[in-house]
Amino acid sequence: MSTNEINIQEIQNMSREYINNYNNNAKAIDIFKLDISNDWVVAHCLCILDFIKVLEQSNPTEKVQLESEFIREFQDFNISLSKINGIDPIYTPSQSTETVSHISSIQALNSAEKILKHPKYETYLSLEYQKEIVPFMIRQAIEIKIIQEMLGVDYSYKNNNTQRELLLINLSKYIDFIEQDNNHLFQLPSTDLIRNIDYVNKWTNNFIHTGIRSFSWIKNTAIDIIQPLFQESALYNNFRSNNFIQDRDNKLKNYFRNLPTNRFRNVEFEYLDEEEKTFISKK
Repeated sequence: MSTNEINIQEIQNMSREYINNYNNNAKAIDIFKLDISNDWVVAHCLCILDFIKVLEQSNPTEKVQLESEFIREFQDFNISLSKINGIDPIYTPSQSTETVSHISSIQALNSAEKILKHPKYETYLSLEYQKEIVPFMIRQAIEIKIIQEMLGVDYSYKNNNTQRELLLINLSKYIDFIEQDNNHLFQLPSTDLIRNIDYVNKWTNNFIHTGIRSFSWIKNTAIDIIQPLFQESALYNNFRSNNFIQDRDNKLKNYFRNLPTNRFRNVEFEYLDEEEKTFISKK
């Protein structure tokens, strides 16, 4: 099936029909889970329908090109589904070829160059380019929000008595810490927010470290999922504990020093002062 043989309205209808046929409780967040099932496809369909709404609001001069890219991508997604045992595609594809989903190192470099040279962000950016740059921006936003603004950590290090040895800690470890803290340090907008943040973080990691592209509609869903973390109610200084600074320091040290690895045994944290944190959060 070529791009001309399918249109946006048909994609909407087929996605809605797939959702109705499986009549389940799948949610958009399920798109980031590793279990590939028909429920996972339903989650994609939900995100696809939301993404079409975004396309409908595009500048008319750019809309034709964006829709053409999206249709081609939707076809590729459906073809990939048809190759997975036990998974029903959204419709029966009439061709078996699909575009390459893995970027090369030169493509990654070109994407970085594009963002420096692009004259105006508001102008049309291809879906292909958006897919390559948005995961980096999402990852950076989460990292700054959690590590610097919420926890106030400037850097971590090993205390070897005579010198400080810088110790890099993955964002995922900080996310695990906040989740296991069970909302004692922070008043988060919802109880499952931090776990959903973890799903999105792993999704960004998959692209950043492997170069495997995801589908265009996923980036929009990712932004919607993490958005509550950036609301006023989730600012770094919205503490649940009256003794936040001491509690945070003690809990961070205890958590990392008790992990089943000697790597964090002597970990210490250097914190941003209040002025620095305020500057970061308002930039």
